[in-house]
Amino acid sequence: MKITILQASKLLGCDVVTVREMLKEEGCPIGMAYKPEGRTRWTYVIYPKAFEWLVGRIGESDEKDNDGSRIADDDECR
Repeated sequence: MKITILQASKLLGCDVVTVREMLKEEGCPIGMAYKPEGRTRWTYVIYPKAFEWLVGRIGESDEKDNDGSRIADDDECR
C-alpha cells in the first residue's frame, strides 16, 4: 500500500509542505526523503506500517481510495 504526501497530510491534519519537511528530518519515524545525486527534486517515502501505527486510523473508514488506504474527510483537516 502506497501512502501519498497528500493522503498523509490529510490524515495528520497538516499541509503537504509540513509533511515534506518532516520527512526530510533525520530520524522521522514514518518515512524519509532523499535527493538523488545530480537531481534537483526530492523523493519522499512513507512507510505504511509506521504511518498506520502513528495515525492508527488507516482502514477504519468506509471511504477509501483505490489502494485501500483511508482518506480523511474535509472536516477532519480543519
